[in-house]
Amino acid sequence: MKELDKLEDKTLKELQEIARQTGLKRVTGIRKQMLVDRLREIASQQAESLADFDQQEKKPEIPAGPEGPKGPEGPEGPEGSDQPEKPEG
Repeated sequence: MKELDKLEDKTLKELQEIARQTGLKRVTGIRKQMLVDRLREIASQQAESLADFDQQEKKPEIPAGPEGPKGPEGPEGPEGSDQPEKPEG
């Protein structure tokens, strides 16, 4: 976040270019301090979004287990569909 501290040292033209690169459409006619504040706000929102994304990525997956996701019979029934069914009885 040291880069955000350096925004104050940038010229208005430099800030306008940074703002354009971040996707802001209206960058002229804005005072320097307002542009700095807006860029910091955008950076903060992006940091929050990244933190949310990271937390979603860290959620543990529930493993399917040795039988696979469909259970012991598998997706095609007991012992697969290639073998004929044996009559019970």
